[in-house]
Amino acid sequence: MKINIFERYFEDLLIENYLQVAPYVLITFPLLGFIDYQMAHADLFLFLFLRTIFVLPLLISYFGIKLGKFKFPSLAHVYTQFVFLGIGVCVISYFLGGLQSDYYFGLIIISFLQFTLLPIKARHGLYIDILYFILFFSINFLPFDYGYDILLKQMSNFISFAVFKFLSASRSQNLIFGSMHRYSKDKELMDNEEAAQLFGELCHLISNPLFISKALVKKASSITQKSDVESMLNKSLVAQERISEVVKKMLDFNRSKVGIKSYRGHLVNHKDHPEVPIKKKSDK
Repeated sequence: MKINIFERYFEDLLIENYLQVAPYVLITFPLLGFIDYQMAHADLFLFLFLRTIFVLPLLISYFGIKLGKFKFPSLAHVYTQFVFLGIGVCVISYFLGGLQSDYYFGLIIISFLQFTLLPIKARHGLYIDILYFILFFSINFLPFDYGYDILLKQMSNFISFAVFKFLSASRSQNLIFGSMHRYSKDKELMDNEEAAQLFGELCHLISNPLFISKALVKKASSITQKSDVESMLNKSLVAQERISEVVKKMLDFNRSKVGIKSYRGHLVNHKDHPEVPIKKKSDK
């Protein structure tokens, strides 16, 4: 499957950011277990264990990329970076008070960091937020005796955040790819202008010595008395005429301002290659 140049650039950008951010996450996320312990006044090893479990996929993914062992799409690594960490936040929040805990905002912070540090496409970011939404509220609301007022409040906050995040991500993506597309178009125009200038220079460099060579061959052919020499001179003259034809086509192509990608069709000798369709003026 052919990969668009913009898609390839985006893939490289994701992997580059992933490798830069992952080490900080690997260090910070488990250490937050000490904060969980202080907030819940529960078993310290429980929170350290939970955070280590949910950071393991990121650890495997990170070293897999560094060692060149994994050939997965960059999006798969982005999901290990944030989805598993987000699930861990959803689970840990259960031990810290569910919907009333500060970890609801911690989940939003993770989602925001996913957008800023690893700017994946808007629809993928929305998929992640929907997953967070389902997991967080199913884990932390159902087991607790909460009123529906807090549920509606937190749900509306989270949905609003996801919607605005989706809109801003879409706009950011349009700005990035729009700028790249304009740059690509400008570069294509510059390349065409340089190619046209080069074609013109080559035509003049070829035409002048070719004219002299043709004149000498014609004169030699007219004065020679040997039939074999005359035959060779005639063959040489035919080859020179073919070169003149190619030069003429190059000049016509240069004046026509057609796309550089179509130049091969204009230079083909259709007598030798009848299978190649002839370019018409209407096709330019």
